Amino acid sequence: MRFYRLSPAPGFAEAWAKNSFRAYGYADPKICCGVHRRRTYPLQICWAFGSARLADLQPVSIDGVICTEAVAATIQARTVAVDAGEVQVLLREVCQPHLEDSDDLEQIMPSPYQGPTLKELMSEHYVDLVESRSTFEVSSTCPHCGRTWFKALGTEEVEFDESGNFNPRRRKPGFGLFVSHPEVGERAAFRIHGFEYLFFTETFKNLSEEKGWQGSLFLEMGELK
Repeated sequence: MRFYRLSPAPGFAEAWAKNSFRAYGYADPKICCGVHRRRTYPLQICWAFGSARLADLQPVSIDGVICTEAVAATIQARTVAVDAGEVQVLLREVCQPHLEDSDDLEQIMPSPYQGPTLKELMSEHYVDLVESRSTFEVSSTCPHCGRTWFKALGTEEVEFDESGNFNPRRRKPGFGLFVSHPEVGERAAFRIHGFEYLFFTETFKNLSEEKGWQGSLFLEMGELK
């Protein structure tokens, strides 16, 4: 069974997470030395740029994923072990210092936010990488304890041109991340020690396609073996 990470689809409002794992440093309990701050809850987001069109399902700041409350309810009813946490949408003035690179601020979601309730999709189930079969390299190293984050090699990527069109670069045969299927079990979402993304199984991808949820591209990262 293949598994995936999410990438933002063009044409939707994009969000930045003020208190994501990326913003707060190392959060994986297996590789954290305890020096870096842990993430706080609920997830706090700012509408960053792009448009005022709300996605059904979208990644936020690499390691987070948000969706509407209705989508979260369907996911929890149809899949196993995907939790839904609260999301707090911050006022634009709180986010403004972080939006300096945006050239279309007038197009972002109105502030204060008045759309449907949002939820963060969550999983604290971590699995180990089958290193002998996986293709990856060191991405960054903790300056305090020397533990590492990794980057996958040869997995599916997507590139956008100036018009917003995207060109996928498919996963290379034999490349990617491999994890034990029994370790994941029937879960629809999981994390891998040393990687930042929340990963989703093919079961989750099929549900998203069945429901026609918009706002995310599913990029193939590897396989459950």
